[in-house]
Amino acid sequence: MKRLPTFLIAMFAMATTVAATPEWNHPKKDLHTAECDYTVGPEGVIYHNMGYPSNPPTFNGGWVTFSAENEGDPVSITFTDFNCLRGDKPVVFVYDGDEALKTSFTGYSKPAPEGYLVAMTPAETGIEYTAASGKLCVLYAAPAASSGTITGTYTATVTAGVPHDMAFVSATATNASTQAWRGAKNIPLLNFDIATDGTLNPLSIDNLSFDLTATAASGKVDNIRLYSTAEPKEEALVATLDEGETSFAVSGAVLKRTNPYSIYADVKPDVIGALAAPEVSALSVAGEPRQVDASAVATLEIANSILIAADKSHQIYTVGDDVAFFDAGGADGNIPMNSEGTATFIPATEGQSVKIDFSQFKLFDNSSAVSVGNNDVMKIYNGREALEENLIATLVESEKHQIICPRRLSDRVVQIKTRQRKPAAKRVGSHSVAVRPHADDIHRPRC
Repeated sequence: MKRLPTFLIAMFAMATTVAATPEWNHPKKDLHTAECDYTVGPEGVIYHNMGYPSNPPTFNGGWVTFSAENEGDPVSITFTDFNCLRGDKPVVFVYDGDEALKTSFTGYSKPAPEGYLVAMTPAETGIEYTAASGKLCVLYAAPAASSGTITGTYTATVTAGVPHDMAFVSATATNASTQAWRGAKNIPLLNFDIATDGTLNPLSIDNLSFDLTATAASGKVDNIRLYSTAEPKEEALVATLDEGETSFAVSGAVLKRTNPYSIYADVKPDVIGALAAPEVSALSVAGEPRQVDASAVATLEIANSILIAADKSHQIYTVGDDVAFFDAGGADGNIPMNSEGTATFIPATEGQSVKIDFSQFKLFDNSSAVSVGNNDVMKIYNGREALEENLIATLVESEKHQIICPRRLSDRVVQIKTRQRKPAAKRVGSHSVAVRPHADDIHRPRC
Protein backbone atom coordinates (compact mmCIF):
# COMPACT_ATOMS: atom_id res chain seq x y z
CA MET A 1 0.00 0.00 0.00
CA LYS A 2 1.03 3.56 -0.48
CA ARG A 3 0.33 6.79 1.16
CA LEU A 4 -0.74 10.31 0.46
CA PRO A 5 0.99 12.25 -2.35
CA THR A 6 0.32 16.01 -2.37
CA PHE A 7 1.31 18.40 -5.17
CA LEU A 8 1.05 22.21 -5.68
CA ILE A 9 0.70 23.74 -9.17
CA ALA A 10 2.12 27.53 -8.89
CA MET A 11 31.30 2.46 -24.16
CA PHE A 12 44.28 -7.47 -33.08
CA ALA A 13 42.89 -8.91 -29.75
CA MET A 14 43.07 -12.48 -28.57
CA ALA A 15 39.87 -13.78 -27.06
CA THR A 16 40.30 -15.51 -23.74
CA THR A 17 37.88 -17.08 -21.32
CA VAL A 18 38.19 -15.98 -17.73
CA ALA A 19 36.39 -17.95 -15.06
CA ALA A 20 34.04 -15.81 -13.00
CA THR A 21 34.83 -15.41 -9.34
CA PRO A 22 32.54 -17.72 -7.33
CA GLU A 23 29.82 -15.92 -5.36
CA TRP A 24 28.30 -17.38 -2.21
CA ASN A 25 25.49 -16.20 -0.01
CA HIS A 26 25.50 -16.92 3.69
CA PRO A 27 23.16 -19.95 3.97
CA LYS A 28 19.86 -19.39 5.73
CA LYS A 29 20.80 -21.74 8.54
CA ASP A 30 20.95 -21.31 12.30
CA LEU A 31 24.20 -22.12 14.10
CA HIS A 32 26.46 -24.12 11.71
CA THR A 33 25.99 -26.99 9.23
CA ALA A 34 28.10 -28.59 6.48
CA GLU A 35 26.53 -26.12 4.05
CA CYS A 36 28.35 -23.36 5.90
CA ASP A 37 31.90 -24.66 5.25
CA TYR A 38 33.85 -23.21 2.32
CA THR A 39 37.39 -23.72 0.98
CA VAL A 40 39.18 -20.75 -0.59
CA GLY A 41 42.43 -20.16 -2.44
CA PRO A 42 44.39 -17.17 -3.75
CA GLU A 43 41.77 -16.46 -6.45
CA GLY A 44 39.20 -15.83 -3.76
CA VAL A 45 35.41 -15.85 -3.54
CA ILE A 46 32.75 -13.18 -3.22
CA TYR A 47 30.60 -13.58 -0.14
CA HIS A 48 27.21 -11.94 0.50
CA ASN A 49 24.81 -11.73 3.39
CA MET A 50 22.01 -14.21 4.02
CA GLY A 51 19.15 -13.41 1.63
CA TYR A 52 21.22 -11.12 -0.62
CA PRO A 53 20.37 -8.91 -2.49
CA SER A 54 17.59 -8.36 0.02
CA ASN A 55 18.11 -7.51 3.67
CA PRO A 56 18.99 -10.53 5.82
CA PRO A 57 16.23 -12.04 8.01
CA THR A 58 15.81 -11.01 11.62
CA PHE A 59 15.18 -14.41 13.20
CA ASN A 60 18.43 -16.20 12.34
CA GLY A 61 21.89 -16.64 13.80
CA GLY A 62 24.81 -18.69 12.56
CA TRP A 63 28.30 -18.64 11.11
CA VAL A 64 30.19 -19.65 7.97
CA THR A 65 33.76 -20.98 7.96
CA PHE A 66 36.32 -20.22 5.27
CA SER A 67 39.31 -22.62 5.31
CA ALA A 68 42.52 -22.23 3.30
CA GLU A 69 42.95 -24.47 0.27
CA ASN A 70 46.60 -24.93 1.28
CA GLU A 71 46.47 -25.88 4.93
CA GLY A 72 48.28 -23.37 7.06
CA ASP A 73 47.81 -20.37 4.76
CA PRO A 74 46.11 -17.38 6.38
CA VAL A 75 42.58 -16.44 5.24
CA SER A 76 41.63 -12.80 4.73
CA ILE A 77 38.32 -10.98 4.28
CA THR A 78 37.58 -7.48 3.03
CA PHE A 79 34.04 -6.13 3.08
CA THR A 80 33.83 -4.08 -0.12
CA ASP A 81 30.32 -2.90 0.69
CA PHE A 82 28.76 -2.92 4.12
CA ASN A 83 25.72 -1.28 5.66
CA CYS A 84 24.10 -4.18 7.54
CA LEU A 85 23.11 -3.14 11.08
CA ARG A 86 20.34 -3.28 13.63
CA GLY A 87 19.92 0.44 14.15
CA ASP A 88 23.53 1.39 14.89
CA LYS A 89 24.38 -1.99 16.47
CA PRO A 90 26.60 -4.58 14.70
CA VAL A 91 25.19 -7.98 13.73
CA VAL A 92 28.19 -9.31 11.73
CA PHE A 93 31.35 -10.50 13.51
CA VAL A 94 34.62 -11.94 12.13
CA TYR A 95 36.65 -14.55 14.05
CA ASP A 96 40.05 -16.20 13.71
CA GLY A 97 39.04 -19.84 14.16
CA ASP A 98 35.77 -21.34 15.35
CA GLU A 99 36.47 -22.46 18.93
CA ALA A 100 34.66 -19.54 20.57
CA LEU A 101 31.64 -20.06 18.34
CA LYS A 102 31.44 -23.81 18.91
CA THR A 103 31.60 -23.44 22.69
CA SER A 104 29.60 -20.23 23.26
CA PHE A 105 27.21 -19.67 20.35
CA THR A 106 24.90 -22.59 21.09
CA GLY A 107 21.61 -20.99 20.07
CA TYR A 108 20.54 -18.46 17.44
CA SER A 109 19.37 -16.08 20.15
CA LYS A 110 22.75 -16.00 21.90
CA PRO A 111 24.93 -12.88 21.78
CA ALA A 112 28.13 -12.87 19.75
CA PRO A 113 30.97 -14.44 21.77
CA GLU A 114 33.94 -12.31 22.73
CA GLY A 115 37.26 -12.65 20.91
CA TYR A 116 36.21 -11.50 17.43
CA LEU A 117 38.60 -9.72 15.06
CA VAL A 118 36.00 -7.08 14.28
CA ALA A 119 32.36 -6.23 14.91
CA MET A 120 31.48 -4.85 11.47
CA THR A 121 30.12 -1.36 10.89
CA PRO A 122 30.31 0.76 7.71
CA ALA A 123 33.48 2.38 9.09
CA GLU A 124 35.38 -0.91 8.59
CA THR A 125 34.48 -1.19 4.89
CA GLY A 126 37.60 -1.76 2.74
CA ILE A 127 39.79 -2.94 5.61
CA GLU A 128 41.33 -6.42 5.30
CA TYR A 129 41.06 -8.74 8.31
CA THR A 130 43.21 -11.88 8.44
CA ALA A 131 42.81 -15.17 10.30
CA ALA A 132 46.35 -16.46 10.83
CA SER A 133 45.02 -19.87 11.87
CA GLY A 134 43.90 -20.60 8.29
CA LYS A 135 40.26 -20.70 9.34
CA LEU A 136 38.15 -17.53 9.21
CA CYS A 137 34.57 -17.44 10.48
CA VAL A 138 31.83 -14.87 9.92
CA LEU A 139 28.97 -14.84 12.42
CA TYR A 140 25.58 -13.30 11.66
CA ALA A 141 23.82 -12.81 15.00
CA ALA A 142 20.30 -11.34 14.88
CA PRO A 143 18.50 -12.92 17.81
CA ALA A 144 15.27 -11.00 18.44
CA ALA A 145 12.89 -8.82 16.48
CA SER A 146 12.15 -6.90 19.67
CA SER A 147 15.63 -5.45 19.39
CA GLY A 148 14.81 -3.84 16.04
CA THR A 149 14.81 -4.68 12.36
CA ILE A 150 17.97 -5.58 10.44
CA THR A 151 18.51 -3.28 7.49
CA GLY A 152 21.14 -3.19 4.75
CA THR A 153 23.30 -5.74 2.96
CA TYR A 154 26.97 -6.61 2.63
CA THR A 155 29.46 -7.98 0.10
CA ALA A 156 32.97 -9.22 0.90
CA THR A 157 35.98 -10.74 -0.85
CA VAL A 158 37.61 -13.74 0.88
CA THR A 159 41.06 -15.01 -0.13
CA ALA A 160 43.74 -17.34 1.22
CA GLY A 161 47.50 -16.90 0.94
CA VAL A 162 50.53 -15.34 2.57
CA PRO A 163 50.13 -11.57 3.22
CA HIS A 164 52.33 -9.28 1.12
CA ASP A 165 53.17 -5.61 0.74
CA MET A 166 50.46 -3.37 -0.61
CA ALA A 167 50.65 -2.55 -4.32
CA PHE A 168 48.67 -0.07 -6.39
CA VAL A 169 46.32 -1.87 -8.82
CA SER A 170 44.09 0.67 -10.54
CA ALA A 171 42.14 3.91 -10.30
CA THR A 172 38.78 4.24 -12.00
CA ALA A 173 36.30 7.06 -12.44
CA THR A 174 32.72 6.65 -13.68
CA ASN A 175 29.32 8.27 -13.79
CA ALA A 176 27.76 6.04 -16.46
CA SER A 177 24.70 5.11 -14.38
CA THR A 178 23.81 8.62 -13.24
CA GLN A 179 20.34 9.90 -14.05
CA ALA A 180 19.41 13.50 -13.35
CA TRP A 181 16.24 15.53 -13.54
CA ARG A 182 15.01 18.97 -12.54
CA GLY A 183 15.34 19.57 -8.81
CA ALA A 184 16.99 16.17 -8.15
CA LYS A 185 18.80 15.84 -4.84
CA ASN A 186 21.99 13.88 -4.10
CA ILE A 187 22.93 13.14 -7.71
CA PRO A 188 26.31 11.33 -8.11
CA LEU A 189 28.32 13.49 -10.51
CA LEU A 190 31.36 11.20 -10.23
CA ASN A 191 32.35 7.96 -8.52
CA PHE A 192 36.05 7.22 -8.09
CA ASP A 193 37.91 4.23 -6.63
CA ILE A 194 41.52 3.28 -5.98
CA ALA A 195 42.11 -0.49 -5.83
CA THR A 196 45.13 -2.04 -4.14
CA ASP A 197 46.39 -5.54 -3.36
CA GLY A 198 48.16 -6.61 -0.19
CA THR A 199 47.97 -5.38 3.36
CA LEU A 200 51.55 -5.02 4.59
CA ASN A 201 53.15 -1.56 4.50
CA PRO A 202 50.03 0.25 3.27
CA LEU A 203 50.35 3.04 0.70
CA SER A 204 49.08 6.60 1.05
CA ILE A 205 47.61 9.20 -1.28
CA ASP A 206 50.07 12.02 -1.96
CA ASN A 207 47.63 14.02 -4.05
CA LEU A 208 44.17 13.36 -5.42
CA SER A 209 42.60 16.36 -7.15
CA PHE A 210 39.22 16.84 -8.78
CA ASP A 211 38.60 19.69 -11.24
CA LEU A 212 35.04 21.08 -11.12
CA THR A 213 35.57 24.25 -13.16
CA ALA A 214 33.09 23.38 -15.92
CA THR A 215 30.62 21.80 -13.50
CA ALA A 216 30.46 24.84 -11.27
CA ALA A 217 30.41 27.31 -14.17
CA SER A 218 27.28 25.68 -15.62
CA GLY A 219 25.18 27.13 -12.82
CA LYS A 220 22.98 24.03 -12.96
CA VAL A 221 23.91 22.42 -9.64
CA ASP A 222 24.65 23.52 -6.13
CA ASN A 223 25.56 21.94 -2.79
CA ILE A 224 28.51 20.12 -4.43
CA ARG A 225 30.13 17.70 -1.96
CA LEU A 226 33.04 15.24 -1.83
CA TYR A 227 32.69 12.01 0.20
CA SER A 228 35.18 9.28 1.10
CA THR A 229 32.50 6.66 0.38
CA ALA A 230 30.49 5.65 -2.68
CA GLU A 231 27.28 6.90 -1.05
CA PRO A 232 26.66 10.37 0.44
CA LYS A 233 27.05 9.56 4.13
CA GLU A 234 27.29 12.48 6.51
CA GLU A 235 30.11 10.94 8.52
CA ALA A 236 32.17 10.51 5.30
CA LEU A 237 31.87 14.13 4.11
CA VAL A 238 35.34 15.40 3.09
CA ALA A 239 34.53 18.87 1.76
CA THR A 240 31.82 21.12 0.32
CA LEU A 241 32.55 23.35 -2.66
CA ASP A 242 32.30 26.94 -1.47
CA GLU A 243 31.38 29.92 -3.64
CA GLY A 244 34.20 30.69 -6.09
CA GLU A 245 36.00 27.35 -5.57
CA THR A 246 36.54 24.97 -8.51
CA SER A 247 38.40 21.95 -7.10
CA PHE A 248 38.63 19.34 -4.36
CA ALA A 249 41.93 17.87 -3.08
CA VAL A 250 42.80 14.90 -0.86
CA SER A 251 46.19 14.03 0.60
CA GLY A 252 47.61 11.80 3.32
CA ALA A 253 44.84 9.19 3.28
CA VAL A 254 46.13 5.69 4.05
CA LEU A 255 44.81 3.22 1.48
CA LYS A 256 42.77 0.06 2.04
CA ARG A 257 41.93 -2.64 -0.52
CA THR A 258 39.13 -0.49 -1.91
CA ASN A 259 39.09 3.29 -1.57
CA PRO A 260 35.95 4.93 -2.93
CA TYR A 261 35.35 8.66 -3.30
CA SER A 262 32.27 10.32 -4.74
CA ILE A 263 31.05 13.78 -5.71
CA TYR A 264 27.38 14.57 -5.22
CA ALA A 265 25.30 17.65 -5.94
CA ASP A 266 21.73 18.93 -6.08
CA VAL A 267 20.20 19.93 -9.42
CA LYS A 268 18.47 23.30 -9.50
CA PRO A 269 14.72 23.09 -10.15
CA ASP A 270 14.49 25.06 -13.41
CA VAL A 271 17.46 23.74 -15.43
CA ILE A 272 17.75 21.02 -18.09
CA GLY A 273 20.32 19.84 -20.66
CA ALA A 274 24.02 18.95 -20.62
CA LEU A 275 26.09 19.13 -17.45
CA ALA A 276 29.89 18.70 -17.55
CA ALA A 277 31.11 16.04 -15.12
CA PRO A 278 33.96 16.65 -12.67
CA GLU A 279 37.41 15.46 -13.78
CA VAL A 280 40.20 13.71 -11.87
CA SER A 281 42.99 16.17 -12.60
CA ALA A 282 45.80 14.50 -10.63
CA LEU A 283 46.55 11.31 -8.72
CA SER A 284 49.82 10.50 -6.98
CA VAL A 285 50.26 7.47 -4.70
CA ALA A 286 53.44 6.50 -2.84
CA GLY A 287 55.47 9.16 -4.62
CA GLU A 288 54.43 8.16 -8.15
CA PRO A 289 51.85 9.69 -10.56
CA ARG A 290 49.12 7.17 -11.36
CA GLN A 291 46.91 6.72 -14.42
CA VAL A 292 43.17 7.03 -13.98
CA ASP A 293 40.75 5.13 -16.22
CA ALA A 294 38.02 7.69 -16.94
CA SER A 295 36.63 6.01 -20.09
CA ALA A 296 33.25 5.57 -18.41
CA VAL A 297 32.85 9.28 -17.56
CA ALA A 298 30.43 11.14 -19.78
CA THR A 299 28.62 14.46 -19.95
CA LEU A 300 25.52 14.22 -17.80
CA GLU A 301 22.07 15.06 -19.09
CA ILE A 302 19.45 16.72 -16.93
CA ALA A 303 16.07 15.54 -18.16
CA ASN A 304 13.08 17.84 -18.46
CA SER A 305 11.17 15.86 -15.88
CA ILE A 306 10.23 16.28 -12.25
CA LEU A 307 9.90 13.73 -9.45
CA ILE A 308 7.87 14.55 -6.37
CA ALA A 309 10.00 14.58 -3.24
CA ALA A 310 9.83 11.61 -0.85
CA ASP A 311 11.24 13.28 2.26
CA LYS A 312 8.51 15.80 3.10
CA SER A 313 10.43 18.54 1.33
CA HIS A 314 8.92 21.20 -0.92
CA GLN A 315 10.27 22.30 -4.31
CA ILE A 316 9.09 25.14 -6.58
CA TYR A 317 9.23 24.75 -10.37
CA THR A 318 8.62 27.17 -13.23
CA VAL A 319 6.56 25.68 -16.08
CA GLY A 320 7.21 27.03 -19.59
CA ASP A 321 7.09 24.09 -21.99
CA ASP A 322 5.52 20.72 -21.21
CA VAL A 323 7.30 18.83 -18.45
CA ALA A 324 6.87 15.18 -17.38
CA PHE A 325 6.00 14.79 -13.71
CA PHE A 326 6.31 11.49 -11.81
CA ASP A 327 5.92 10.08 -8.34
CA ALA A 328 9.11 9.69 -6.23
CA GLY A 329 9.81 6.31 -7.84
CA GLY A 330 10.26 7.89 -11.26
CA ALA A 331 9.01 6.50 -14.56
CA ASP A 332 9.66 2.85 -13.65
CA GLY A 333 10.03 2.66 -9.87
CA ASN A 334 7.55 2.34 -7.05
CA ILE A 335 6.48 5.06 -4.64
CA PRO A 336 8.76 4.77 -1.57
CA MET A 337 7.26 3.70 1.73
CA ASN A 338 6.15 6.49 4.09
CA SER A 339 6.93 9.11 1.50
CA GLU A 340 5.41 12.53 1.47
CA GLY A 341 6.28 15.45 -0.75
CA THR A 342 5.07 18.73 -2.13
CA ALA A 343 5.70 20.45 -5.47
CA THR A 344 4.63 23.92 -6.55
CA PHE A 345 4.28 24.77 -10.25
CA ILE A 346 4.38 28.38 -11.43
CA PRO A 347 3.66 29.34 -15.06
CA ALA A 348 6.57 31.05 -16.80
CA THR A 349 4.20 33.53 -18.44
CA GLU A 350 2.37 35.78 -16.05
CA GLY A 351 -1.39 35.47 -16.31
CA GLN A 352 -1.42 31.87 -17.51
CA SER A 353 -2.72 28.96 -15.48
CA VAL A 354 -1.18 25.52 -15.00
CA LYS A 355 -2.69 22.40 -16.52
CA ILE A 356 -2.04 18.82 -15.38
CA ASP A 357 -2.76 15.86 -17.71
CA PHE A 358 -2.40 12.41 -16.08
CA SER A 359 -1.37 9.75 -18.59
CA GLN A 360 -1.10 7.20 -15.76
CA PHE A 361 -2.70 7.35 -12.36
CA LYS A 362 -2.77 4.37 -9.98
CA LEU A 363 -3.11 4.81 -6.24
CA PHE A 364 -3.80 2.23 -3.56
CA ASP A 365 -7.39 2.62 -2.48
CA ASN A 366 -9.03 0.05 -0.22
CA SER A 367 -11.98 0.73 2.04
CA SER A 368 -10.54 -1.50 4.79
CA ALA A 369 -7.43 0.69 4.97
CA VAL A 370 -9.21 3.98 5.48
CA SER A 371 -9.41 3.69 9.26
CA VAL A 372 -5.66 3.22 9.64
CA GLY A 373 -4.75 5.87 7.07
CA ASN A 374 -2.96 3.58 4.64
CA ASN A 375 -4.63 4.70 1.44
CA ASP A 376 -2.79 6.81 -1.08
CA VAL A 377 -4.07 10.29 -1.61
CA MET A 378 -3.14 13.14 -3.89
CA LYS A 379 -4.41 16.62 -3.22
CA ILE A 380 -4.18 19.55 -5.59
CA TYR A 381 -4.48 23.14 -4.44
CA ASN A 382 -4.65 26.50 -6.10
CA GLY A 383 -1.90 28.72 -4.74
CA ARG A 384 1.36 28.36 -2.89
CA GLU A 385 -0.06 26.95 0.32
CA ALA A 386 -2.04 23.78 1.01
CA LEU A 387 -5.08 25.58 2.38
CA GLU A 388 -8.38 23.72 2.44
CA GLU A 389 -10.22 26.71 1.01
CA ASN A 390 -7.95 26.49 -2.06
CA LEU A 391 -8.41 22.73 -2.58
CA ILE A 392 -9.08 21.94 -6.24
CA ALA A 393 -9.26 18.14 -6.13
CA THR A 394 -8.63 15.11 -3.93
CA LEU A 395 -7.61 12.14 -6.07
CA VAL A 396 -7.84 8.59 -4.72
CA GLU A 397 -9.04 6.51 -7.67
CA SER A 398 -6.95 4.71 -10.30
CA GLU A 399 -8.18 6.80 -13.20
CA LYS A 400 -6.70 9.42 -15.51
CA HIS A 401 -7.49 13.02 -14.74
CA GLN A 402 -7.13 16.44 -16.29
CA ILE A 403 -6.93 19.42 -13.98
CA ILE A 404 -6.68 23.11 -14.74
CA CYS A 405 -6.22 25.44 -11.83
CA PRO A 406 -8.96 28.06 -11.40
CA ARG A 407 -7.70 31.50 -12.31
CA ARG A 408 -8.76 33.16 -9.12
CA LEU A 409 -5.41 33.85 -7.46
CA SER A 410 -3.10 36.54 -8.78
CA ASP A 411 0.00 34.32 -9.02
CA ARG A 412 -1.78 31.49 -10.92
CA VAL A 413 0.15 28.76 -9.13
CA VAL A 414 -0.90 25.28 -8.12
CA GLN A 415 0.49 23.14 -5.30
CA ILE A 416 0.38 19.33 -5.30
CA LYS A 417 1.06 17.17 -2.26
CA THR A 418 1.50 13.39 -2.18
CA ARG A 419 1.72 11.01 0.77
CA GLN A 420 2.24 7.24 0.86
CA ARG A 421 2.19 4.95 3.90
CA LYS A 422 3.10 1.45 2.75
CA PRO A 423 5.28 0.04 -0.05
CA ALA A 424 4.04 -2.09 -2.91
CA ALA A 425 5.75 -5.29 -4.07
CA LYS A 426 4.57 -4.44 -7.57
CA ARG A 427 3.91 -1.11 -9.21
CA VAL A 428 0.35 -0.74 -8.00
CA GLY A 429 0.73 2.93 -7.25
CA SER A 430 2.19 5.56 -9.51
CA HIS A 431 1.44 8.63 -11.52
CA SER A 432 2.78 10.00 -14.79
CA VAL A 433 1.83 13.56 -15.60
CA ALA A 434 2.34 16.24 -18.21
CA VAL A 435 2.41 19.71 -16.66
CA ARG A 436 2.02 22.66 -19.01
CA PRO A 437 1.01 26.30 -18.93
CA HIS A 438 -2.59 26.94 -19.95
CA ALA A 439 -3.88 30.16 -21.47
CA ASP A 440 -7.58 29.35 -21.89
CA ASP A 441 -10.02 31.19 -19.70
CA ILE A 442 -11.25 28.12 -17.79
CA HIS A 443 -12.25 28.68 -14.22
CA ARG A 444 -13.00 25.18 -12.98
CA PRO A 445 -11.16 21.85 -12.58
CA ARG A 446 -12.05 18.94 -14.83
CA CYS A 447 -11.63 15.45 -13.29
